[in-house]
Order: sequence, then structure tokens, then C-alpha cells
Amino acid sequence: MPDLRFSHLTERDGLSNNFVHAIVQDGDGLIWIATENGLNRFDGYGFKSFYANAADTQSVQNNRIQQLLADNKGRLWGTTTDGVFCFNIAEQHSFAWPPNPEDIKNMREDVRPYHIFLDSNQLPWASTYHSIVRDTAGRLWAATVNAICSLDPNTRDIIHTWQGPLNLLIRDLKFDSYHRCWVSTWGGMAPSRANPRASLPGASSSKSQPVCWRATSWA
Repeated sequence: MPDLRFSHLTERDGLSNNFVHAIVQDGDGLIWIATENGLNRFDGYGFKSFYANAADTQSVQNNRIQQLLADNKGRLWGTTTDGVFCFNIAEQHSFAWPPNPEDIKNMREDVRPYHIFLDSNQLPWASTYHSIVRDTAGRLWAATVNAICSLDPNTRDIIHTWQGPLNLLIRDLKFDSYHRCWVSTWGGMAPSRANPRASLPGASSSKSQPVCWRATSWA
């Protein structure tokens, strides 16, 4: 195990706000940080902050940025309570991304901000899922409050839903290089193994086990 050393960067160092929602790295290695009060760029030496400005139509739309993704075309995609925005890294300009009618089937009107997933064209799907991820086989999986759904990548329709216990609160899903799906919840994090009958995330043709959370099996 390497000897890991950490340094802490805060508002004292130029970060716009200590409440951080997301961190991503762009293609040039720059770090972008979404906070409760502004978007930040860190180049290894210092911060540059970007704020909403009602008089500037090319500024970020809202200072409270919840999610942040970097695509492979030099853009950042973010979400706020006002919707989805796109930030051009080279020009350092932002614009609001118009709603896609196809997104409506994956949304609840009373939930903001949206969660976004970048498709094969590096364009965002907006939804009210807690997370959308693609596994190593190219399948799409989405998480709601206490369930995991498989999605049709073309129509965005739900193919199947696996319901968890009522007290489960899922925050995020991630797949690792061992084809396991890690489920992040407010009660902790654990890898999931699939029941062969259900083909849950992480499914394998051998040695599959039911998905469990706090001793409760998913069906």
C-alpha cells in the first residue's frame, strides 16, 4: 500500500466555498470543482472561480452547482435547480441547455436538480434518477431512492426494476474493473453480486449471489 499524503484546500486557499458537490478532471488535467457557491478551476497552483451573473448571459446559470461532468469535446456539463448548463472550457463561457422532450419519461416534476448522463454523442440525458451508469457490457443501470433499474439505451424505457428495502437510500452506482456494481447509500457502501434469476448489476455466469443490504436480499 503506498504512503498516501493529503493536503486540504479550503476557502483560505481561494476555493469559492467549502461545501463541495462534485470534482472532475478535464482532458488537459485541470480540476473542476462544483460548490454551493460557484464553479472552480484548480491548476495545481491556485483557483479561478466562476459565478452566476444576471447581466452576463454566458455565465453559469446558478451558483449552487450540484453535478459536474467533463466530456471528451472540451466541455463541462452541470446541473443546478435552474436546469442543465454547458460550459465551454476553452472560451470559459456557459449556456443553458434546453430540455429534451425525450427526457420527460425519466423525470418527476417536483424534483430538482436533475441528474445527467452523457450518451455516446457526449450529450446529456436529464433525469431525476439518483445515478445512471453504463456497465462493462454496455448496459445502462439507474438508481432511484431504493431501487435499481435496467434501462433501454435507445428508448430510455425501464426494462426491469429491482426493489430494495424501504429504508434503503441509494446515492450512487459505480462499476469496477472486476464487473462489480458498488452501491453507495446513506448507510454506507457495498459491492453487489447478482442473483442469476434477476441479472442485477455485476451479474456473472459463475458464482452469483443474491444482492444483500443489511441482511435483506433483493428480489
